Amino acid sequence: MTTAAATERPDEPPSTSGRVVVGVDGSSGSREALRAAILAADLRGDTVQVITAPLSDTELGAWGSAAWPAMPLPDPDRIVDAARDTARSMVADVLGELDGRLRTTPRVDVQAVPGNPARVLIEAARGADRLVVGHRGRGAVSSLVLGSVGLHCLADPPCPVTIVPPADDGS
Repeated sequence: MTTAAATERPDEPPSTSGRVVVGVDGSSGSREALRAAILAADLRGDTVQVITAPLSDTELGAWGSAAWPAMPLPDPDRIVDAARDTARSMVADVLGELDGRLRTTPRVDVQAVPGNPARVLIEAARGADRLVVGHRGRGAVSSLVLGSVGLHCLADPPCPVTIVPPADDGS
C-alpha cells in the first residue's frame, strides 16, 4: 500500500489545487501581476483565474447621457469580448515568456466581468487562496501610492492580497 507521503517528492510542496485570482486591465502593471500569479500558482498547482472588468456601472450609465450626448452607445458585448480577447492574448504572451520556467502549465480561466474593477475582483476572490493585483503608481512620489483598485482590495480583503510592484526598468 502506497501512502501519500511516499508518492510526493520532498523538494516539491504538496499540490493543494487552490485558486489564485488576478486582475488584468491591459497595463504593464497588470502584466506583472499576471506573471506573479502564474508563478505562484505553478508552485502550488493552483488554478489561475484571470479577471478583467472592462466597463464599470458608472461608465455604462453615463454613456449616451447628457455627459456624452453626441457619442453613439457602444455595444457592451463587443467591449466585453474585446477585453476578454486582450486578456487571453496577455495570458498567452506571459505563458510564452515563462516557458521552461514552469513545472507545468497551470490551468488558466479568463473572465471578463462588467462592473467596478475593485468590487468585481473582491467578489471573484471570495474563497480564493490569493488575490493578485498590480501596483499602479508612476513617478517618484506616485510610485509610493497604491492605485484605487489595490487600495480597495486591501480595505476589504476576501483572502490574502498581493500587490505586485512595477518591473524595474533600470531607470
